[in-house]
Amino acid sequence: MAWIDLLMSWWPSSMGGIYIRRFAWKFRFAGCGRKVNFGERLTILGFSSIRVGQGCSFMSGSYLYSHVGGRLTIGANCSFNHNVMLAASGGEISIGDDVLMGPNTVLRAADHEFADPAKPIRLQGHRRGRIEIGDNVWLAANVVVTSNVRIGDGVVVGAGSVVTHDLPPMTVCAGVPARPIRSRMESVSAIQ
Repeated sequence: MAWIDLLMSWWPSSMGGIYIRRFAWKFRFAGCGRKVNFGERLTILGFSSIRVGQGCSFMSGSYLYSHVGGRLTIGANCSFNHNVMLAASGGEISIGDDVLMGPNTVLRAADHEFADPAKPIRLQGHRRGRIEIGDNVWLAANVVVTSNVRIGDGVVVGAGSVVTHDLPPMTVCAGVPARPIRSRMESVSAIQ
């Protein structure tokens, strides 16, 4: 099956690739809504533990990993730009509805263990984690989200930020590590 997935992944969108992938992959996921667009050169591992809501769009070069006991759940009408990595392997990622992710965004739900200095890190296994993204969230380009983080509804995370702690709803956040810099509600009151 892997070579068929590879062939479908590279099938040009201009030659109906989006429709071929939509039809062929829809039944392999744990759940897949209507009108999901899968761009070219996607890498998907662990189809059976991934759920994708209707109207989602994945641009070229993105990665969806949910093998090795992971679980990845994506809400409706989400958009993932080029080279987005959703790595739920060994952990869990839950993404709400209407979420936007800029190019090169990385979500990683598990971390390497490294407590034993006498043992190579690669042999120490992983620590399971969870990432939860609320509804109507925008993660700009090059954002990294580490494990055990909750990003509230309506949050905007600035380009290049690293999210290591929970972010409260309806805030604009930025930095390394990302922190709230203002409320989005201030913008609403200024408009009115």
